[in-house]
Amino acid sequence: MNVKIKDLKPNVELCSSGELDKLTGKKIRGLICNPIYTGMGPFKPQFISDIEWIDCAKRMVEEEGLGQFLMNMLFVLRESLECLSFLLKEHKGEN
Repeated sequence: MNVKIKDLKPNVELCSSGELDKLTGKKIRGLICNPIYTGMGPFKPQFISDIEWIDCAKRMVEEEGLGQFLMNMLFVLRESLECLSFLLKEHKGEN
């Protein structure tokens, strides 16, 4: 697959905890490329071991290419952190 980095777009969706009964292919790939499920920062408990996440990420890189995987990982991390920021503001009564 010879895609130019500048032409890459996310091909995953963020899956929130309330949507686990509505999984799609895009949401499953979003789960796989999102390292927050390894227990990063306030995203605890750890849902998948580091080794299992690395193995899944490695397979996704092999299937989609490193550039696409990194694009998707950036997308889900940004979305996850934006959701966290919104929830913190809401909790503090800033919204």
